[in-house]
Amino acid sequence: MKRFLSIVLILVLVLGMCSFTACDLLDDEKDSADTTTTTTTTTTTPPINPPDEDCEHDFTDWRVIKEASYTETGYKIRVCYLCEEVEGVVIPLLKEKITLWVSPTMGVQEFTEAKIEEFFAAHPEYSKYEVVIETVGEGDAATEVLWGVKSTPDMYCFSQDQLYRLVQNNALAPLGQQVSQTVTNNNDSGSVKAASIAGNLYAYPMTSDNGYYLYYDASVISDEEAKSVEGIIAACQRSGKTFGYNLSNAWYMAGFFFSQPVDGGAPLCTSTWTYSEDGRKAVAVNDTFNSANGLIAMKVMNALATSGVWKDDIYNLSGTAAVVTGIWDVNQAEAVYGKNMRAAKLPTFTVDGETYQMGSFSGYKLLGCKPQTDPERAELCQELALYLTSEEAQLERYYEFGWGPSNTNVQAHEDVKNNMSLTALIEQNIYAQPQGAIPSDWWATAAELGVMASDSSSTEADLSAALNTYEEAIQNMIE
Repeated sequence: MKRFLSIVLILVLVLGMCSFTACDLLDDEKDSADTTTTTTTTTTTPPINPPDEDCEHDFTDWRVIKEASYTETGYKIRVCYLCEEVEGVVIPLLKEKITLWVSPTMGVQEFTEAKIEEFFAAHPEYSKYEVVIETVGEGDAATEVLWGVKSTPDMYCFSQDQLYRLVQNNALAPLGQQVSQTVTNNNDSGSVKAASIAGNLYAYPMTSDNGYYLYYDASVISDEEAKSVEGIIAACQRSGKTFGYNLSNAWYMAGFFFSQPVDGGAPLCTSTWTYSEDGRKAVAVNDTFNSANGLIAMKVMNALATSGVWKDDIYNLSGTAAVVTGIWDVNQAEAVYGKNMRAAKLPTFTVDGETYQMGSFSGYKLLGCKPQTDPERAELCQELALYLTSEEAQLERYYEFGWGPSNTNVQAHEDVKNNMSLTALIEQNIYAQPQGAIPSDWWATAAELGVMASDSSSTEADLSAALNTYEEAIQNMIE
């Protein structure tokens, strides 16, 4: 420390000499017309700071952190990479910033900060970096990112339906082969599919909990009856209760079109969209709703709607014995069904002698990293993303926020298995279609299919005509 004070004194003297010399130079210029005498000023070069005597590291671990020019000489200050000391004084190194967007849900930012501290404690090789956390809703991430990819965060959480647009705009770095294998091995197939395009992974699954399934009152509907639409209808007719299913909402209604034969096979229908390079316009669609298989979906919806027990409103469970909704309604279901509340995957249904397992839309939260030009930054982002979506992190998020895990080991954890709502959702996700990028106009157009199917006066010809109208409308959405 004495040596440090000595050097500070030298700096003060040198600066004073600089000021004095500058004044002399001005005087010399003023008198130049009267004299031809040349004055030469000599300065002393301050010493380069040696490693601190208390630092136990080699001199090779030190680096120049500052260079300042004093008159004609250079002055350098060195600092140890490892203990960050100069002459016994702790100096905070300037950190390189990694920016991360997370959910604005209360507590998520603090939770993430704690996990990042753990990560850096285990990875001192990244000590020159720090992570700056900002909150942006997962549903808004792509819109914000696409305003300018170069200025977007290094890492961000987003909903899976934004993946296609982000990849098209080069806003996501693909995962390496080894990391991709790790992610695939550790997470359920639906979440891996939701994070992939053409078999290539572009993000890390973080949750697997945005979907719908069945709640029912076990005092009215037996576990066996709850396995089929027909069984639920019969139980409700017997008890004077209703079955809540939001047929006028395209997200729920699409589950009938995504149903598949119980003995295996592809879903009845598909609906996928291709977007322009900037991710803003739909340029093609592969949709098979307007087909013989689509008519099967329309028929079962019509049978439910005309059963006398159907209820389109799923936001008020009063009077119901069963409802199709998501984990966000678990408290309401418990309040209405009490200790008799049960949760299960969606039921089967039978049309024209064939039985089908109901499908659904599914949603996932993903964590992605934007492409980097610096290999070390890229490596840090990928390792941190893997850590933040790890088995340990997902289990902690389940306990902290009730978020449903995509990690299969966490899904098999006893505490998660005892959560009947998450168990039902995990079972249903086997038959779910991850929601991709869909034009905003599609939702209202598709909802009309549910409205037509729920009309008790609709004939089979009317149902077919509604599918034709739907087909024409979605083709007009392509630009």
